[in-house]
Amino acid sequence: MSDLILTATTTAQTNLYAIRRALGRAAHRLHREDGQDIVEYGGMLVLIAGVVALLFSLQVPQTVATAFAHALNAIFGTNHTYTPPSPITVQTGG
Repeated sequence: MSDLILTATTTAQTNLYAIRRALGRAAHRLHREDGQDIVEYGGMLVLIAGVVALLFSLQVPQTVATAFAHALNAIFGTNHTYTPPSPITVQTGG
């Protein structure tokens, strides 16, 4: 075999061994989770769900989409003007 083929084969085998070893360590780490880890993951999911619900209740996605559409129209449109979206108003009970 030529040196190039031998080098490429050795490098590929070494990389595959390293990948298999890294995957094995990751799988072992996932299997040794205890109750505290599960509770922490659950808490993070609840927090993320709360943030997403808050964003949708304040209509942030619609405002961002409107701003994005206006920006694209300003860039690719014929009039080249930008109209910013209306601000979000929040009713406070006070």
